[in-house]
Amino acid sequence: MRKLKSGIARLIFKPAVLSALLLLGGYLWAADTSAVMCNYRQDAVNRNLKLNSQVEISCKNNERLIMSNGIPEHTTGSFPNKGNPNRISEQKIIRRMPLYPELTGGVSKPVRIPGVAINGVKFEPGTAESYNGERKWNYEALQNVLDLGLDANNAHVQPNGEYHYHSVPFPLLKSADTMSLVGWAADGFPIYAVYGYSDSKNKASEIRRIKSSYRLKSSPDSGRPTEIETGAFVQDYEYIAGSGDLDECNGRFAVTPEFPDGIYHYYITEGYPYISRCVKGKVIDSAFEQPGPQPPGRQGRQTGRRPPPARTLSIDGCAYILALPVL
Repeated sequence: MRKLKSGIARLIFKPAVLSALLLLGGYLWAADTSAVMCNYRQDAVNRNLKLNSQVEISCKNNERLIMSNGIPEHTTGSFPNKGNPNRISEQKIIRRMPLYPELTGGVSKPVRIPGVAINGVKFEPGTAESYNGERKWNYEALQNVLDLGLDANNAHVQPNGEYHYHSVPFPLLKSADTMSLVGWAADGFPIYAVYGYSDSKNKASEIRRIKSSYRLKSSPDSGRPTEIETGAFVQDYEYIAGSGDLDECNGRFAVTPEFPDGIYHYYITEGYPYISRCVKGKVIDSAFEQPGPQPPGRQGRQTGRRPPPARTLSIDGCAYILALPVL
């Protein structure tokens, strides 16, 4: 946690009170990630690609810097293949994110690239495919209508040769009985996959699968192509607050192995949206902010106001800095 100037009041709120404050337009920010993966380097041979996987993660000037050649260290599928005509090639990837991520209350920001895996491969859940090419009904990567050539890692290759994940990157998971930090989000918060603590405030609680709060719509939208099976389109899903463990950006406040006092973090889930389509914090690298699809369901409220001065906030042991507008 950053050192605070004297005279700043320390406030403690229960989650229900916190939610009310956020609905009033409050702001949360300055989680500290500087103790995790700030001097990380990998240079491993990917034997099936006959290429080296190279990634370096460093922290400087309040930023986390991820540099990689985009080659995973794990085995990939065969590319090109029937559903994907592209060959994996080395990239020059440089991504910046806040070291002290800022979470703005009530605002979700759609992004095309919500984050980068710890092996330097990007997460990109959306696809370029749509029904009849009209961009109205967007195909999900994980569906049974189009063969997009995904491998067993839920990944495939873009025309420029960049390998990327559309869902759970299984080789990055440690085991089913522990949480796995698999990447860093565009706004600087950590990304975990599939498993989390059953009690968000207790790191001694049981590890279980974390569920998103999205579901298939009970009835299709007007004009939906009837011959296409339900679940094939992004537009087939909706967000129902409280129906799962996570918010509309597939995130929650909870303790984690790397952050035992708790932190806001994202999950890659086995069900839709798989990888988040939005982030809840401030993004400093425009490469992440290329237009992405709005997550179905409720959207965050845009305030357009400059954040006021900050105070300290502890949420059930999670240390943040709070700023509230003057009412």
